[in-house]
Amino acid sequence: MEAYPSLRTAAKLIGVSPSTLSRRGDVVRVSAANQERIPAGEVVRLAAIYRRARVSRVAAELVERAGSAGTEVQELIGAEVDRAMERVLPVLSSASDVAAFIAEARRRLPKGLAAQVEATCKRDVESGHSTVGWTPEES
Repeated sequence: MEAYPSLRTAAKLIGVSPSTLSRRGDVVRVSAANQERIPAGEVVRLAAIYRRARVSRVAAELVERAGSAGTEVQELIGAEVDRAMERVLPVLSSASDVAAFIAEARRRLPKGLAAQVEATCKRDVESGHSTVGWTPEES
């Protein structure tokens, strides 16, 4: 679909370099107008993984960009983005989930280890690290 962003545009929306995306083996690509494009749902998924830009902002920009291709295309992209948001939002950690995890760590772990878990969780949340798409091989 021509309304899908190119790899370069998708990377810009997400806040990463194009080479970061091109090195990923799991990025879904489609051919349109003699160019590889990234489906809107895939861009939302990648935004949730990298968390450099707010996922909701990336989603809104995708729908807005599709408007130049017409109302019908914008509606299709909007529906695709909505489905992708439904898949990624439950995975994104909320502050209350992190707080509950830390409370459980304090209850079950020795004090020093619980402090390490808390420090790591807080650092990861503050710096925008995500475990979305994480696999054991990456650790």
